[in-house]
Amino acid sequence: GLLGADDAAALRGGYGFLRLVKARLRVVTDRPLNELPEAAEEVAKLARRLGSADPAAFLAEVKRVTADVRRRYDALTTKE
Repeated sequence: GLLGADDAAALRGGYGFLRLVKARLRVVTDRPLNELPEAAEEVAKLARRLGSADPAAFLAEVKRVTADVRRRYDALTTKE
């Protein structure tokens, strides 16, 4: 009852997506990381492993999901 259905679904989906990105990132770089690679080749490899043929679109989606999760989280934690 603390979250609306829309917020709960968005946070759950965002968390799942970002966890999947992190898991694939470990496969691509062979080391645990929390940051996306800077090298274009590694970004392209990561995007392909996540089903995206377009690295720029993949990065845009990661950015969009991260911003949405952050916005919703901040809205929830700043309520009085």
